[in-house]
Amino acid sequence: GRFSFGSAERLMQHLGVEPGSVTLFALINDPDRTVTLVLDEALFAHDPVNFHPLKNDATTAISPAGMLKFVRALGREPIRLAFDAAGQPTRIEPDAAPAHV
Repeated sequence: GRFSFGSAERLMQHLGVEPGSVTLFALINDPDRTVTLVLDEALFAHDPVNFHPLKNDATTAISPAGMLKFVRALGREPIRLAFDAAGQPTRIEPDAAPAHV
């Protein structure tokens, strides 16, 4: 299927951001945990990683370890996927079943 970030209305309702400003940090605006965080494992090969701080007029750098610390401080655990050359995902969490996307 087609991958989409969702409508402007849904982004504002669930994450408090506008299109073009979607960021990991917007999870702080989702205390009811309606959004599921899925991270590509390739992201962890970079240090630092960069995200918008809720608006797209600036960028914030954070280490992968700091990124996970932030997410876990919100009481969340991201779904981490690794993609093979054909684009097939594998869930890489310990003892997890393969991902079906």
